[in-house]
Amino acid sequence: MKKLHTLSLELLEKLNSFSWFRGISDFMNKHKIVQKFLCLVIAAVLWYYNDTKRLSEVHFKVPVQVDMSRDFAVADIERRQISVTVRGNAEDLRNVGQNNLSAYLRIQNPVPGDAARFPVTVLGNEMPESVQIEPADKTLYVTVERRVVKKVPIEPVLEGSVDSGYFVGNSTITPSETEVSGPESVMKKLHTLTIEPVSLTGYTTTFRIPAKINPESTKYLDLYQKNFVIEVPVFDGRNISRVKRDIVPVNMPENIAYSFSAKAAEVYLKNDKPDQAVSPDDLDLYIDGSDSPVLSRGDAISEEIVVYLPVRVRNRTGSPTLEIVPGKIAVKVRKK
Repeated sequence: MKKLHTLSLELLEKLNSFSWFRGISDFMNKHKIVQKFLCLVIAAVLWYYNDTKRLSEVHFKVPVQVDMSRDFAVADIERRQISVTVRGNAEDLRNVGQNNLSAYLRIQNPVPGDAARFPVTVLGNEMPESVQIEPADKTLYVTVERRVVKKVPIEPVLEGSVDSGYFVGNSTITPSETEVSGPESVMKKLHTLTIEPVSLTGYTTTFRIPAKINPESTKYLDLYQKNFVIEVPVFDGRNISRVKRDIVPVNMPENIAYSFSAKAAEVYLKNDKPDQAVSPDDLDLYIDGSDSPVLSRGDAISEEIVVYLPVRVRNRTGSPTLEIVPGKIAVKVRKK
Protein backbone atom coordinates (compact mmCIF):
# COMPACT_ATOMS: atom_id res chain seq x y z
CA MET A 1 0.00 0.00 0.00
CA LYS A 2 2.84 2.42 0.89
CA LYS A 3 4.52 1.72 -2.43
CA LEU A 4 1.21 2.30 -4.29
CA HIS A 5 0.75 5.63 -2.47
CA THR A 6 4.28 6.70 -3.43
CA LEU A 7 3.70 5.79 -7.09
CA SER A 8 0.42 7.77 -7.10
CA LEU A 9 2.15 10.88 -5.73
CA GLU A 10 4.89 10.59 -8.32
CA LEU A 11 2.26 10.29 -11.08
CA LEU A 12 0.44 13.39 -9.82
CA GLU A 13 3.67 15.39 -9.71
CA LYS A 14 4.44 14.45 -13.31
CA LEU A 15 0.92 15.33 -14.43
CA ASN A 16 1.07 18.66 -12.59
CA SER A 17 4.15 19.48 -14.61
CA PHE A 18 1.82 19.83 -17.60
CA SER A 19 0.06 23.19 -17.64
CA TRP A 20 -3.14 21.83 -19.24
CA PHE A 21 -3.58 19.21 -16.54
CA ARG A 22 -2.88 21.77 -13.81
CA GLY A 23 -5.56 24.02 -15.31
CA ILE A 24 -8.12 21.24 -15.35
CA SER A 25 -7.25 20.27 -11.80
CA ASP A 26 -7.59 23.86 -10.55
CA PHE A 27 -10.94 24.25 -12.32
CA MET A 28 -12.31 21.05 -10.77
CA ASN A 29 -11.13 22.01 -7.29
CA LYS A 30 -12.52 25.52 -7.62
CA HIS A 31 -15.98 24.34 -8.69
CA LYS A 32 -16.00 21.14 -6.60
CA ILE A 33 -16.72 18.99 -9.65
CA VAL A 34 -15.76 15.71 -8.00
CA GLN A 35 -17.97 16.35 -4.97
CA LYS A 36 -20.90 17.27 -7.20
CA PHE A 37 -20.40 14.17 -9.36
CA LEU A 38 -20.35 11.96 -6.30
CA CYS A 39 -23.56 13.60 -5.05
CA LEU A 40 -25.24 12.86 -8.40
CA VAL A 41 -24.16 9.23 -8.25
CA ILE A 42 -25.47 8.86 -4.70
CA ALA A 43 -28.75 10.58 -5.65
CA ALA A 44 -29.19 8.25 -8.62
CA VAL A 45 -28.59 5.19 -6.45
CA LEU A 46 -31.07 6.43 -3.83
CA TRP A 47 -33.67 7.26 -6.49
CA TYR A 48 -33.38 3.76 -8.01
CA TYR A 49 -33.68 2.16 -4.58
CA ASN A 50 -36.76 4.23 -3.65
CA ASP A 51 -38.34 3.60 -7.03
CA THR A 52 -38.10 -0.16 -6.61
CA LYS A 53 -39.48 0.03 -3.08
CA ARG A 54 -42.29 2.51 -3.67
CA LEU A 55 -45.87 1.21 -3.63
CA SER A 56 -47.45 0.72 -7.02
CA GLU A 57 -50.47 -1.04 -8.54
CA VAL A 58 -51.43 -2.80 -11.76
CA HIS A 59 -54.86 -3.73 -13.12
CA PHE A 60 -55.97 -6.89 -14.92
CA LYS A 61 -59.12 -8.37 -16.48
CA VAL A 62 -59.41 -11.93 -15.18
CA PRO A 63 -61.90 -14.53 -16.53
CA VAL A 64 -64.22 -16.00 -13.90
CA GLN A 65 -64.29 -19.80 -13.54
CA VAL A 66 -67.42 -21.37 -12.07
CA ASP A 67 -67.05 -24.19 -9.55
CA MET A 68 -70.27 -26.17 -9.00
CA SER A 69 -71.90 -29.56 -9.46
CA ARG A 70 -72.09 -30.88 -13.06
CA ASP A 71 -75.82 -31.36 -12.51
CA PHE A 72 -76.22 -27.60 -13.04
CA ALA A 73 -75.14 -25.08 -15.67
CA VAL A 74 -74.85 -21.28 -15.77
CA ALA A 75 -77.75 -19.71 -17.69
CA ASP A 76 -76.67 -16.12 -17.07
CA ILE A 77 -73.87 -14.35 -15.22
CA GLU A 78 -73.39 -10.69 -14.37
CA ARG A 79 -69.99 -10.66 -16.10
CA ARG A 80 -67.57 -13.23 -17.42
CA GLN A 81 -64.48 -11.19 -16.44
CA ILE A 82 -63.73 -9.08 -13.39
CA SER A 83 -61.25 -6.27 -12.81
CA VAL A 84 -58.50 -7.12 -10.33
CA THR A 85 -56.04 -4.64 -8.77
CA VAL A 86 -52.67 -5.91 -7.56
CA ARG A 87 -50.71 -3.67 -5.17
CA GLY A 88 -47.12 -3.92 -3.94
CA ASN A 89 -43.69 -2.42 -4.44
CA ALA A 90 -42.64 -1.85 -8.03
CA GLU A 91 -39.93 -4.50 -7.90
CA ASP A 92 -42.39 -7.22 -6.84
CA LEU A 93 -44.89 -6.21 -9.55
CA ARG A 94 -42.44 -6.33 -12.44
CA ASN A 95 -43.11 -9.99 -13.22
CA VAL A 96 -46.80 -10.11 -12.28
CA GLY A 97 -49.17 -10.79 -15.17
CA GLN A 98 -52.72 -12.00 -15.81
CA ASN A 99 -51.50 -15.60 -15.86
CA ASN A 100 -50.62 -15.23 -12.17
CA LEU A 101 -54.28 -14.63 -11.25
CA SER A 102 -57.29 -16.96 -11.06
CA ALA A 103 -60.87 -15.94 -10.23
CA TYR A 104 -63.37 -18.52 -8.95
CA LEU A 105 -67.09 -18.42 -8.32
CA ARG A 106 -68.03 -21.21 -5.95
CA ILE A 107 -71.73 -22.09 -6.18
CA GLN A 108 -73.32 -24.42 -3.65
CA ASN A 109 -76.98 -25.44 -3.28
CA PRO A 110 -78.30 -23.22 -6.10
CA VAL A 111 -82.03 -22.80 -6.75
CA PRO A 112 -82.55 -23.52 -10.47
CA GLY A 113 -83.94 -20.52 -12.35
CA ASP A 114 -83.35 -17.97 -9.57
CA ALA A 115 -80.68 -15.27 -9.83
CA ALA A 116 -78.54 -15.02 -6.70
CA ARG A 117 -75.26 -13.49 -5.59
CA PHE A 118 -72.27 -15.74 -5.01
CA PRO A 119 -68.83 -14.82 -3.62
CA VAL A 120 -65.82 -14.33 -5.90
CA THR A 121 -62.44 -15.69 -4.82
CA VAL A 122 -59.25 -14.43 -6.49
CA LEU A 123 -56.00 -16.34 -6.01
CA GLY A 124 -52.45 -15.34 -6.88
CA ASN A 125 -50.15 -17.96 -8.34
CA GLU A 126 -46.37 -17.71 -7.81
CA MET A 127 -46.58 -14.15 -6.48
CA PRO A 128 -44.65 -12.52 -3.58
CA GLU A 129 -46.50 -12.75 -0.24
CA SER A 130 -46.28 -8.98 0.22
CA VAL A 131 -48.48 -8.36 -2.82
CA GLN A 132 -52.12 -7.44 -2.16
CA ILE A 133 -54.92 -8.61 -4.49
CA GLU A 134 -58.25 -6.78 -4.61
CA PRO A 135 -61.11 -7.73 -6.98
CA ALA A 136 -63.50 -4.97 -8.08
CA ASP A 137 -66.42 -7.36 -7.54
CA LYS A 138 -66.71 -9.28 -4.29
CA THR A 139 -69.87 -11.09 -5.51
CA LEU A 140 -71.63 -11.69 -8.83
CA TYR A 141 -75.23 -12.33 -9.82
CA VAL A 142 -75.60 -15.78 -11.39
CA THR A 143 -78.63 -17.67 -12.71
CA VAL A 144 -78.26 -21.43 -12.55
CA GLU A 145 -80.40 -24.05 -14.30
CA ARG A 146 -80.41 -27.80 -14.54
CA ARG A 147 -77.91 -29.15 -17.09
CA VAL A 148 -79.32 -30.80 -20.22
CA VAL A 149 -77.30 -32.96 -22.61
CA LYS A 150 -78.20 -33.69 -26.25
CA LYS A 151 -76.64 -34.21 -29.66
CA VAL A 152 -76.69 -31.23 -32.02
CA PRO A 153 -75.93 -31.19 -35.78
CA ILE A 154 -73.14 -28.96 -37.13
CA GLU A 155 -73.93 -26.59 -39.99
CA PRO A 156 -71.32 -25.23 -42.46
CA VAL A 157 -70.93 -21.51 -43.13
CA LEU A 158 -69.35 -20.57 -46.47
CA GLU A 159 -68.30 -17.13 -47.70
CA GLY A 160 -66.88 -15.77 -50.92
CA SER A 161 -67.13 -17.64 -54.21
CA VAL A 162 -65.16 -20.14 -56.27
CA ASP A 163 -63.60 -19.18 -59.59
CA SER A 164 -65.84 -18.36 -62.53
CA GLY A 165 -67.22 -21.45 -64.25
CA TYR A 166 -67.21 -23.60 -61.10
CA PHE A 167 -70.06 -24.57 -58.77
CA VAL A 168 -70.16 -25.54 -55.09
CA GLY A 169 -72.00 -28.65 -53.95
CA ASN A 170 -73.21 -29.70 -50.51
CA SER A 171 -70.57 -29.41 -47.79
CA THR A 172 -70.16 -32.23 -45.30
CA ILE A 173 -68.75 -31.92 -41.79
CA THR A 174 -67.11 -34.79 -39.93
CA PRO A 175 -68.35 -35.58 -37.37
CA SER A 176 -71.73 -34.24 -38.45
CA GLU A 177 -72.93 -33.68 -34.87
CA THR A 178 -71.58 -33.29 -31.36
CA GLU A 179 -72.85 -33.85 -27.85
CA VAL A 180 -73.57 -30.53 -26.14
CA SER A 181 -74.57 -29.71 -22.58
CA GLY A 182 -75.84 -26.50 -21.08
CA PRO A 183 -78.66 -24.79 -19.17
CA GLU A 184 -82.14 -26.10 -19.86
CA SER A 185 -83.57 -22.86 -21.30
CA VAL A 186 -80.69 -22.49 -23.77
CA MET A 187 -80.73 -26.12 -24.83
CA LYS A 188 -84.45 -25.98 -25.63
CA LYS A 189 -83.76 -23.31 -28.27
CA LEU A 190 -80.57 -24.94 -29.59
CA HIS A 191 -81.15 -26.83 -32.83
CA THR A 192 -77.81 -26.43 -34.64
CA LEU A 193 -74.28 -25.17 -34.18
CA THR A 194 -72.34 -23.37 -36.90
CA ILE A 195 -68.66 -23.42 -37.77
CA GLU A 196 -66.49 -20.38 -38.33
CA PRO A 197 -66.89 -19.14 -41.95
CA VAL A 198 -64.89 -20.99 -44.60
CA SER A 199 -63.70 -18.99 -47.61
CA LEU A 200 -64.39 -20.39 -51.09
CA THR A 201 -62.18 -17.88 -52.87
CA GLY A 202 -59.72 -19.38 -55.33
CA TYR A 203 -60.86 -23.02 -55.20
CA THR A 204 -61.39 -24.99 -58.41
CA THR A 205 -61.45 -28.52 -56.97
CA THR A 206 -63.02 -30.24 -53.99
CA PHE A 207 -61.18 -29.38 -50.77
CA ARG A 208 -61.07 -30.67 -47.21
CA ILE A 209 -59.83 -28.54 -44.30
CA PRO A 210 -60.10 -28.38 -40.46
CA ALA A 211 -63.05 -26.45 -39.04
CA LYS A 212 -63.89 -24.91 -35.68
CA ILE A 213 -67.22 -24.15 -34.04
CA ASN A 214 -68.13 -20.47 -34.06
CA PRO A 215 -67.60 -19.34 -30.43
CA GLU A 216 -70.59 -16.97 -30.70
CA SER A 217 -72.90 -20.00 -30.92
CA THR A 218 -71.51 -21.77 -27.83
CA LYS A 219 -72.10 -19.21 -25.08
CA TYR A 220 -72.86 -21.03 -21.79
CA LEU A 221 -72.40 -24.39 -23.55
CA ASP A 222 -69.94 -27.27 -23.15
CA LEU A 223 -68.93 -29.21 -26.27
CA TYR A 224 -67.66 -32.77 -26.08
CA GLN A 225 -66.24 -32.60 -29.62
CA LYS A 226 -64.27 -29.54 -30.70
CA ASN A 227 -62.30 -30.63 -33.76
CA PHE A 228 -64.10 -31.00 -37.09
CA VAL A 229 -63.26 -31.37 -40.77
CA ILE A 230 -65.28 -29.83 -43.60
CA GLU A 231 -65.30 -31.13 -47.16
CA VAL A 232 -66.59 -28.83 -49.89
CA PRO A 233 -67.21 -30.35 -53.35
CA VAL A 234 -66.40 -28.04 -56.26
CA PHE A 235 -67.74 -28.90 -59.73
CA ASP A 236 -66.31 -27.85 -63.08
CA GLY A 237 -69.27 -26.12 -64.73
CA ARG A 238 -68.55 -27.46 -68.21
CA ASN A 239 -71.28 -29.88 -69.39
CA ILE A 240 -73.36 -29.25 -66.25
CA SER A 241 -76.87 -27.83 -66.28
CA ARG A 242 -78.25 -26.10 -63.19
CA VAL A 243 -82.01 -25.98 -62.71
CA LYS A 244 -83.76 -24.25 -59.81
CA ARG A 245 -87.11 -25.63 -58.63
CA ASP A 246 -89.48 -25.10 -55.71
CA ILE A 247 -89.56 -27.70 -52.94
CA VAL A 248 -92.91 -29.36 -52.29
CA PRO A 249 -93.65 -31.13 -48.95
CA VAL A 250 -95.35 -34.54 -49.14
CA ASN A 251 -96.60 -37.08 -46.58
CA MET A 252 -96.65 -34.56 -43.73
CA PRO A 253 -98.88 -35.62 -40.79
CA GLU A 254 -102.16 -33.69 -40.62
CA ASN A 255 -101.82 -33.05 -36.86
CA ILE A 256 -98.45 -31.35 -37.30
CA ALA A 257 -97.78 -27.69 -38.12
CA TYR A 258 -94.50 -27.17 -39.98
CA SER A 259 -92.42 -24.48 -41.67
CA PHE A 260 -89.12 -24.30 -43.55
CA SER A 261 -87.19 -21.32 -44.91
CA ALA A 262 -85.51 -22.98 -47.93
CA LYS A 263 -88.37 -22.89 -50.42
CA ALA A 264 -86.29 -23.87 -53.48
CA ALA A 265 -83.18 -25.84 -54.43
CA GLU A 266 -80.89 -26.25 -57.42
CA VAL A 267 -80.33 -29.48 -59.29
CA TYR A 268 -76.97 -30.11 -60.99
CA LEU A 269 -77.38 -32.35 -64.02
CA LYS A 270 -74.73 -34.02 -66.14
CA ASN A 271 -75.47 -32.70 -69.63
CA ASP A 272 -73.34 -34.08 -72.48
CA LYS A 273 -75.38 -32.03 -74.94
CA PRO A 274 -75.15 -28.46 -73.61
CA ASP A 275 -76.82 -27.11 -76.75
CA GLN A 276 -80.03 -28.89 -75.67
CA ALA A 277 -81.85 -27.04 -72.91
CA VAL A 278 -83.20 -28.96 -69.90
CA SER A 279 -86.88 -28.38 -69.18
CA PRO A 280 -87.56 -27.47 -65.51
CA ASP A 281 -90.96 -29.18 -65.86
CA ASP A 282 -89.12 -32.48 -66.05
CA LEU A 283 -87.82 -32.04 -62.48
CA ASP A 284 -89.84 -32.25 -59.25
CA LEU A 285 -88.21 -31.46 -55.90
CA TYR A 286 -89.84 -32.55 -52.65
CA ILE A 287 -89.31 -33.37 -49.01
CA ASP A 288 -91.01 -36.44 -47.61
CA GLY A 289 -92.31 -36.48 -44.03
CA SER A 290 -92.00 -40.25 -43.95
CA ASP A 291 -88.18 -39.85 -44.09
CA SER A 292 -88.28 -38.70 -40.44
CA PRO A 293 -89.08 -41.25 -37.70
CA VAL A 294 -90.20 -38.34 -35.51
CA LEU A 295 -92.77 -37.15 -38.06
CA SER A 296 -93.93 -40.70 -38.60
CA ARG A 297 -94.85 -40.71 -34.88
CA GLY A 298 -96.54 -37.32 -34.92
CA ASP A 299 -98.34 -37.92 -31.61
CA ALA A 300 -94.95 -38.06 -29.81
CA ILE A 301 -94.21 -34.38 -30.54
CA SER A 302 -94.98 -32.27 -27.46
CA GLU A 303 -93.05 -29.05 -28.26
CA GLU A 304 -91.50 -27.32 -31.24
CA ILE A 305 -88.54 -29.25 -32.63
CA VAL A 306 -86.37 -29.15 -35.75
CA VAL A 307 -86.00 -32.15 -38.05
CA TYR A 308 -83.79 -32.41 -41.12
CA LEU A 309 -85.29 -33.86 -44.29
CA PRO A 310 -83.37 -34.74 -47.47
CA VAL A 311 -84.39 -32.96 -50.64
CA ARG A 312 -85.41 -35.55 -53.23
CA VAL A 313 -85.88 -35.26 -56.99
CA ARG A 314 -88.03 -36.93 -59.63
CA ASN A 315 -85.86 -36.61 -62.70
CA ARG A 316 -87.49 -37.13 -66.08
CA THR A 317 -84.85 -35.24 -68.11
CA GLY A 318 -82.76 -38.25 -69.08
CA SER A 319 -79.66 -36.52 -67.67
CA PRO A 320 -78.02 -37.96 -64.52
CA THR A 321 -78.43 -36.00 -61.30
CA LEU A 322 -75.07 -34.94 -59.87
CA GLU A 323 -76.15 -32.89 -56.85
CA ILE A 324 -79.10 -31.17 -55.20
CA VAL A 325 -78.20 -27.95 -53.35
CA PRO A 326 -79.15 -27.80 -50.54
CA GLY A 327 -79.23 -31.57 -50.05
CA LYS A 328 -81.30 -31.30 -46.87
CA ILE A 329 -83.36 -28.63 -45.15
CA ALA A 330 -84.34 -27.86 -41.58
CA VAL A 331 -88.07 -28.12 -40.86
CA LYS A 332 -89.60 -26.69 -37.69
CA VAL A 333 -92.50 -28.83 -36.52
CA ARG A 334 -94.97 -28.62 -33.65
CA LYS A 335 -98.22 -30.23 -32.73
CA LYS A 336 -101.33 -28.33 -33.88
